[in-house]
Amino acid sequence: MSIGSASGKIVVGVDDSTEALTAARYAVHEAELRKTDLELMHAYQVPEVVEPISEDYRTRVMRGPAVEVMRQVMEQLVIPPGVTVQSSLHMTEPVIMLVEASDRAQLIVLGQHHITLGERLLEGSVASPVAARANCPVVIVPRVWDPEPEKYGPVVVALDGDTPAETALSYAFDEAEARGSQLVALHAVPLGTMPGELSLQRLNIEEVLAGWKQDHPDIRVKTFLTTGDPDLSIIEASRQAAVLIVGRPHRDTFGAWTRSVARSVLKETHCPLVVVPATPVSEVTEGTVASSLSG
Repeated sequence: MSIGSASGKIVVGVDDSTEALTAARYAVHEAELRKTDLELMHAYQVPEVVEPISEDYRTRVMRGPAVEVMRQVMEQLVIPPGVTVQSSLHMTEPVIMLVEASDRAQLIVLGQHHITLGERLLEGSVASPVAARANCPVVIVPRVWDPEPEKYGPVVVALDGDTPAETALSYAFDEAEARGSQLVALHAVPLGTMPGELSLQRLNIEEVLAGWKQDHPDIRVKTFLTTGDPDLSIIEASRQAAVLIVGRPHRDTFGAWTRSVARSVLKETHCPLVVVPATPVSEVTEGTVASSLSG
């Protein structure tokens, strides 16, 4: 699996929610930063009916509201010079649409929807299954996103032994370089960890970062170890970050994603969260990175 297409466009999934509009504005911001094009995508569905429906009915009643959703989103965006924006409507499930788009995109952008229990049982979240399955990085944008504080915050990358450090660090260093920001490598260790073990953990992280620092000498890198619950530590770090980057679990299974830090943080992050999938790396490289961070 490759991490998206480096030359691909940014894709943002939109609907009629406030969160989707915030995600679209963030996607415009990222398209300008990356000097690339943007595509707004919206999925709609035709309900099952017993009688055949005419093409006119399908267009007016089914596709018409989808066209209106896209029109309203487009009208509320400020498109900077040099950014080309396209829009597309798809008669399918949102998750299917976005996962398929991830094969040709360099980035998928989604809003951080806060759905009720009833909605979760009936429909489920779009962000979580897309982040779990996409072939490119997925950004979850919180509803409170503001571009101004983002200019001053660091790029934070969360490292642990359950997710690939290689791809997360690659994305994090590129992001810090593009933004001219400091990079913070965050690693949470359990409460009660002895001082000697803490020193070993820090040394392991420094060893992982050494090559990246050499390749990116202009980026200021800080290592931050915190004790306690990893999810809470990462969520707290997101309050001051410009962007938070986490890797997807090594094991591409439902259980691994369900228990992952990425899925837990996704619902609570205070800054844009990037979930980076793994690329095919050798078992030696992947094992070395994982074991060095787990001590």
